[in-house]
Amino acid sequence: MIAVKNSLRIAAAVPSVTPLHPAECARAAIDAIERADAFSPHLIALPLYALCGASSGALARSGAVLSAAAEALRAVAAATCALDAFILIGAPVSGDEALVLLRGGQMIGALRNGAWLPLGDDNDILLPGGRFLIGGAVICAEACDPLVLPAFCENAAKSDILLCCSAVPAVAGGTASRLRAARTLTDALGIGVMLCNGNEGESTAPHLYRGFCAAYECGEALEESPSPKAAPLTVADFDLDVIGARRYFPAERPLSPAILPQTEGGPCRPIRKNPFLPADADGQDDYLAELFELQAASLAGRMRATGIERAVVGVSGGLDSTLALLVSAAALDSLGHPRDQLVAVTMPGFGTSDRTYYNALTLMEILGADRREVSIKASVIQHLEDIGHDPSKKDVTFENAQARERAQILLDIGNQMGGLVVGTGDLSEAALGWSTFGGDHIASFNVNACIPKTIVRLIVRHLAVSRAFADASDCLMDVLDTPVSPELLPPDESGEQRQHTEEILGPYELHDFFLYHFTVHRFAPSKIYAYACVAFADSYEPAEIRWTLEVFLKRFVAGQFKRSCAPDCAAIGPVSLSPTGFLFPSDASAETLLDELVGTAD
Repeated sequence: MIAVKNSLRIAAAVPSVTPLHPAECARAAIDAIERADAFSPHLIALPLYALCGASSGALARSGAVLSAAAEALRAVAAATCALDAFILIGAPVSGDEALVLLRGGQMIGALRNGAWLPLGDDNDILLPGGRFLIGGAVICAEACDPLVLPAFCENAAKSDILLCCSAVPAVAGGTASRLRAARTLTDALGIGVMLCNGNEGESTAPHLYRGFCAAYECGEALEESPSPKAAPLTVADFDLDVIGARRYFPAERPLSPAILPQTEGGPCRPIRKNPFLPADADGQDDYLAELFELQAASLAGRMRATGIERAVVGVSGGLDSTLALLVSAAALDSLGHPRDQLVAVTMPGFGTSDRTYYNALTLMEILGADRREVSIKASVIQHLEDIGHDPSKKDVTFENAQARERAQILLDIGNQMGGLVVGTGDLSEAALGWSTFGGDHIASFNVNACIPKTIVRLIVRHLAVSRAFADASDCLMDVLDTPVSPELLPPDESGEQRQHTEEILGPYELHDFFLYHFTVHRFAPSKIYAYACVAFADSYEPAEIRWTLEVFLKRFVAGQFKRSCAPDCAAIGPVSLSPTGFLFPSDASAETLLDELVGTAD
């Protein structure tokens, strides 16, 4: 089983009610709580009016009903005394409808009109503004219509999670509006929201009631049940590390908070394989198109500001240089410059394959670029001889000499043509230090610096089927089908490429997953590993995930010196590793990060 640290599990359950019959309501509430407890939550929430019914009207405040409701509340407390979870349930208290907090059979407090009424001795977890503590998590409870949640921003902004227990009547389109309001609030404040609305079994006049539950975190849906169904139950894990990284205001919490018990059995939340993509699949194409437009706009802006009218791009026939070439073409188009001011240079070397070579030439021709071909073989051999290195020794010197020769050629052509050298290295390569210092690490301006490899691939695929580059579609699809390789070593005896990057480093989809959660959410390595084991359970064995994560951590820390003097770029994505982005010492050690991972089981 995967244990997830610093995660708060909340279950929202909607029991059926019988108006003006608190004893029957209590039996249904106890059943709902027991169903929710099967998921081992830290907190179970039930709607407002759960113990009397929202449609009870004026009779809900009659002495007989209030007395029966008080007895029903005691019955719920007694029936749940063995449970570890906190329970928040709507019940009348002193004539007013309140949210009562229970645990271990004890009543802790009743929330009325935004303030807590302590009901027992163990009330040190109650905070002003309807907030309370579970472990180190600050929960803000509200008994209100979800549509008016923005009115409670002040208290919610001081919390990790806003828990809204309501009982609003059903109207056409009303549930969807309330879900949108809650989701928008989580995105605006960087918090979590759990909705719990009742109730089934209410009177159908003058209103109709339908229960619904939903959980949102920082603008993304964790779980929702917007469609009417009997006894809705939603269980969601709110990740306090994600919320802590996104929250716009600091939560007011004790200096030494209690630690939440770890949840077991895997997280109750969606964990996407590619967190760089929007969660909404319908919006992914628009997102990819916008990223490409921003890449082109950033390059066009730099060219406009410098007065440079030519772009110089080294084209290998691989994925990254293909995207940089397309971005450069789009930038020149937006500036009104002809395509022949795109100076595209292919520089075949010892490891260049026929496939990448001809794809580079084909793409350059289709785009109408100023095509240049400069072989680096003779110059690299001469250079190696000049420094006293045997060219037959295929080591790191042999490989890096080629990358640095290509950088020199591009920079010199840039000077010769009055052009701006466009960098091609992507975010994943920067994170892993997978570049030659002073070689492909250097450029005048890098358009791919904030685009991870998995997204580079998706953008190129998106462009391959777009009308803008329809003529290049076949070539782009072949580039996509070509294994990623630096092509710095000669092919083997059968003519096959010796170097496949993902065989050396591990899969890029894993590295991009690690990169996002490490930099955006600042997850500990053990938590990244736990999440990756869930997200990629159908793709990789835990041992391979662990090995790849260790490679990522070691290379991420060791490669900082390259990022400390990287070319300019525009931060157009959620992660930037530029010298003004994710900063730490270039001579740091990865030992602490690796040690934290040691205790996790495969």
